[in-house]
Amino acid sequence: MPPSASADSGTGAQRRCRYCQQPFVPSAYRPQQSVCSQPECQKHRKVDYHRHKLQNDLPYAQTCQNSQENWRRDHPDYNQQYRQTHPKAVLTCGKPVERNREGERQRYRYRQLANLAKNTLAQCSFTHQ
Repeated sequence: MPPSASADSGTGAQRRCRYCQQPFVPSAYRPQQSVCSQPECQKHRKVDYHRHKLQNDLPYAQTCQNSQENWRRDHPDYNQQYRQTHPKAVLTCGKPVERNREGERQRYRYRQLANLAKNTLAQCSFTHQ
């Protein structure tokens, strides 16, 4: 039976996943494996690798930047078309636009009230002296 089909890689040594902390048996083909095979953990591993590579490998970072610039140049009206075809999916700061606007309104009202309270306290201290 090939090692990948086996529940045990032959060593029997389990490790804890760096992300989910669950025990797993490393692959016989990857004895240094430190992340389990769960999709969420693999996603974290790939993101961490990419972030590290961008910070420490200048040619890689430049290639990624050039690729993004080329794509934007080849698709200049992509964002506008997307917003038109997906009005409810338009996000600002990770939130739908309407939800974000309502949050901004509430924060604005709170700031107004906070400033009003500060100004009232300042006026009271001058009148009572």
